[in-house]
Amino acid sequence: PCLELLGRIKRVRRQFGKIASEVLDIFDGDTGAVFGLLASDEAIDKFNLGEYQRSLKQGGVIFSHSRQKQRLYGVN
Repeated sequence: PCLELLGRIKRVRRQFGKIASEVLDIFDGDTGAVFGLLASDEAIDKFNLGEYQRSLKQGGVIFSHSRQKQRLYGVN
């Protein structure tokens, strides 16, 4: 079971690394915005991250970054 778990962790790291890299590129390296987007609802509840997520949304961080990139790359 331990080796199987380590293998699964390795695969997840590889997948997450690719996804996180792409999202970080879109958000110009803003790790706070990226974390707010990638954190699941369960993780937000479990680790009391709701206030952090609310502040990202209230400040328009998620929306403004995505709109800027959409205009930059011509995505509608």
